[in-house]
Amino acid sequence: MSDQVRHQNCRYITWPWALNPTLELIQISLFVILSSMAPSIYASEAIRPPSIYALPARTSPFLAPNERSPKDLKPLIDHIKIDGTYVSVGTERGFIASSFSKKIKNLLLIDRDLSVTVFNKINVALLRAAFDRSNYLHLRLMASAEDWKNVGVTVSPYETGELWQWWNRNVRQRRSFQIFHREAFNSSEPFAHANYLYSDRLFERLKQLADKNKIRILQADLGAPGLKTKINQSLPAGSQIAVFDVSNSTQEVFLGHAGTVQLLEEISPIVDDETVFLSTAQSTNSNWVYIGFRFKEIRKQPFYDFYDQYFFETKKYIRNFGDTRALLDGLNVEIFTPKNRFLECMDLLRRTFSFKREPNAR
Repeated sequence: MSDQVRHQNCRYITWPWALNPTLELIQISLFVILSSMAPSIYASEAIRPPSIYALPARTSPFLAPNERSPKDLKPLIDHIKIDGTYVSVGTERGFIASSFSKKIKNLLLIDRDLSVTVFNKINVALLRAAFDRSNYLHLRLMASAEDWKNVGVTVSPYETGELWQWWNRNVRQRRSFQIFHREAFNSSEPFAHANYLYSDRLFERLKQLADKNKIRILQADLGAPGLKTKINQSLPAGSQIAVFDVSNSTQEVFLGHAGTVQLLEEISPIVDDETVFLSTAQSTNSNWVYIGFRFKEIRKQPFYDFYDQYFFETKKYIRNFGDTRALLDGLNVEIFTPKNRFLECMDLLRRTFSFKREPNAR
């Protein structure tokens, strides 16, 4: 029987794939396959001028967050050494991460999908319009189109009524969003200690960024040439990149080996040695693991070597230690791992960088 959750007048239903990571990955894989079968449709929607066309009717399956325990990322964020910009793909991923630390001074959200960038722009507008967290929650989940107009929720060049209809259909009524919209009451529930919708402290950090115009949105493809220039033009003057978060886009179904190497080469000139390159992978027990490497470690070998070693060692690590949640430069920074296990495996990924490729080996 489906689990039904009520939030005032809103009704959300938990569907099987909203709770099952395997089914969710199947859904995402089908989306990627279908997109590749119709590249002209995908590309035309990604580049069409919004001033001419209506809001996107087709939306990405990546709108709703699918990592149920983003609090596991916080120990890694606490280890970053740069007070600067958090660069992220996707939607809530960037909003959640940038609410964790005062070190995050700016947020740059990058995605090739028009529906993702529209979501991000509307969410920023809601953050600006809200006078506190409770009001934001009302605007996000309950308010009418007239309410949005009265508080000035705008995203150029669209009409507020069109924005409200798009949000109501693709966010409020979207099955996969209902878990994020539900408050967690204990640490084992999804999004516990990480959902700014239900934390005044997290919300205030995010609202300050929005109010000060510190959240910027860029529609761009991580695998396309010229990304470096677009990012430079979008970054606030003098700001360094603290984290470059690519989610799971390094996987073969997305960027893959060649695309990831190209991305590293593209952004290398604009990042610091202390910038963290962050991605995610799934462990054998379906937990999402946050994996970060500082560029000073990445630059110790050719980028194509780093990719090979990174995937070889991290997959072995994750397979052997299923309760791992976050890694930085090969060290387990996750506070929930037992000390004895930590001592046994803390140098496992560090040995990655002593790996020597045989001549002409591929």
